[in-house]
Amino acid sequence: MHHAWKIVVVLLALTTTSPSLAAEDFTFTAIGTDGGSAWIKIDGRNIGATSSTVTSTSKGPDGKTETWTGHCQSWTPDSPTYSFETVCNYTKDEGAYSTISWCPKDMTKGCSGKLVGVSGRFKDMTGTFSVGTKAGADGTTDNYSGTGHWN
Repeated sequence: MHHAWKIVVVLLALTTTSPSLAAEDFTFTAIGTDGGSAWIKIDGRNIGATSSTVTSTSKGPDGKTETWTGHCQSWTPDSPTYSFETVCNYTKDEGAYSTISWCPKDMTKGCSGKLVGVSGRFKDMTGTFSVGTKAGADGTTDNYSGTGHWN
């Protein structure tokens, strides 16, 4: 269940950028909070889905930081390569974007994903990101950190 949260956090962190529409690299940290989930065990594998909230803080090349909160859904795909897929949506007055991420079966390798601009300052923008996850000490949160790039 925590692996799905990791993806969500990464996606949220990647969505914070400066107001410029130019290409830009950024770093981020995030915290994901567990929401509702439904899981069953089939052939020794957990199958299911999770809903979560992720709060991400990113820092662009100009040193400016931004905080965004997103709502994410993660699920276990029928895939020999990936353990989780996650989609997150972030919206503020200045725009909206979504993240789509995939985590490999070996979660120590981190997750990767795509950024998709939806409206406002992100309209027609795309990008990529990578994120690592560490379970929070409280057992209900996950901590994420990573890098991203808006094209």
